[in-house]
Amino acid sequence: MRLESTVRLSRFVPVTAVAAVGLLAAVAVSAAGAEARSSDGEQCLASWYGDPDQPVHTASGELLDPAALTAAHRTLVFGSRIRVVNRNDGRAVEVRINDRGPHTEGRCVNLTRAAFEAIAPLSAGVAPITVQVLSGEDDPAIPTTTPPSPPASPTPAAAASSPSSTAPNG
Repeated sequence: MRLESTVRLSRFVPVTAVAAVGLLAAVAVSAAGAEARSSDGEQCLASWYGDPDQPVHTASGELLDPAALTAAHRTLVFGSRIRVVNRNDGRAVEVRINDRGPHTEGRCVNLTRAAFEAIAPLSAGVAPITVQVLSGEDDPAIPTTTPPSPPASPTPAAAASSPSSTAPNG
């Protein structure tokens, strides 16, 4: 019986070790990511967008105005106000969230041209920033994690072999 316990234990130890290594790797990747949340705010890169020659609508339905102090954020509710602070020199701008994005890893805010110019030269393209939420919160309608996959639907062969509700009893 003691040998049996040892065998069972030896089967679980590698699985536990693999799980622990996987967990540590996930924590390390999260800690090393370009986006980080702290009590001081989210730290990441900001970029700018908005070509005045190509008018587009934002996700909130507004016409994108490159001269307005607005921004895109992935999860904050529309109308939220944030302060964006350039970590290199402390220049800051307050903007209103009216769009979704950015869609590039490592960036957490897309600023309009005017908002970006308030904290960095356009030629920089991106700037290291801290985001401080002044009003608003994450939109509960936007999942912050990947939702689970829906259950698989039956295959056509399985559906054909199951009894139909219109089949005669007999």
